[in-house]
Amino acid sequence: AFTEFYQGMTNSNELTTIQETAAETLGTPEGSAVALKAFAAGVDATLKAVASAEQHMAKSYTYLYTAHPDKHCHSLGIEHPEVKAVMRGFDTELARLWSGLKDKDAAVVVTADHGHVTVEPSQMVVLPEDLVECLEYANVGVLGKGRHGTLHVRAGRQREFQERWARHPRLCSGFLLLTVEDAVAEGIFGPDPIKSAVRPRLGDFLAVSLHRDTLVSPGEAAMFRDCAHPSCKGAHGALTWEELCIPFVLLRP
Repeated sequence: AFTEFYQGMTNSNELTTIQETAAETLGTPEGSAVALKAFAAGVDATLKAVASAEQHMAKSYTYLYTAHPDKHCHSLGIEHPEVKAVMRGFDTELARLWSGLKDKDAAVVVTADHGHVTVEPSQMVVLPEDLVECLEYANVGVLGKGRHGTLHVRAGRQREFQERWARHPRLCSGFLLLTVEDAVAEGIFGPDPIKSAVRPRLGDFLAVSLHRDTLVSPGEAAMFRDCAHPSCKGAHGALTWEELCIPFVLLRP
């Protein structure tokens, strides 16, 4: 069972889709209620799939995915009451799932692919103009890309860019600026060598957030920070404990 976000991404004939929460309802009791109703439908579909396999004396594997926690966290920040309502509701539904499976020859694994941090408006950082002058392109953004900004520097200006970066105390204290070669050597991209087809996308430098400061575009700063009603966002992509720590729950008879 998948949220609608993943429709079309599988060729399975046994796919069940889960309704998404409408963007305009995020942060309201209605939004979290829809998320929990949708996840409950996913639990029902999972129990039905297992029961069907058992009836036919067949082994089965059912994958239940929901984008709701990620979607709510990104939009609201992790401390928002409706995020907590979603997570508490999911806990209840997972308990119901296990209640329906614990007497069978079945196991349940609950996990995720990343954690989250809340980025307050004051922690949204726009690159200073003197640095922008050195850049061809900066791949940054409040929802995650700015937690590990990839910076493409104009030809021959790499040293100048590093020197200018060093003049900004907030950038030096809030981010670790690495050349892509150093990032590769440190294993940040994983244990395998970077493929040649991918290497150009990584630019010249990687700016990894050390705390909550996040590199954002001027448009995002205007929308979420420098406005009448500033708002926080949830993000992930750096190396803080909160972003690297993921749940892993194994349930078996």
